[in-house]
Amino acid sequence: MAVVETESHGQIFVVRINRPERMNALGFEIRSLLADAWSEFHESNDLEVGVFTGTGRAFCAGEDMKESVEAGTVVRYPFVHPGIFGCNISDFQNRSDDSAPK
Repeated sequence: MAVVETESHGQIFVVRINRPERMNALGFEIRSLLADAWSEFHESNDLEVGVFTGTGRAFCAGEDMKESVEAGTVVRYPFVHPGIFGCNISDFQNRSDDSAPK
């Protein structure tokens, strides 16, 4: 069973995340396969419409936190775009959990 499936119907390209047991959470393998699928769509001269969907009860639960924790790749603080809420990334650098902006 492929965790990312693609199919074409004329000019329509369907990309489906197929990992319903993990609510289609995005792990490294899925992100890599999605990049390949969307590159295929982008490079095609025959495809005009892309449909992105997921198998099961959830389209996508977001980041696969179990995989990220096991791999040690969890981001400690989220990126905050400069100017949003008067914060920027430097507000989060070199701070302990107790001193981080709330």
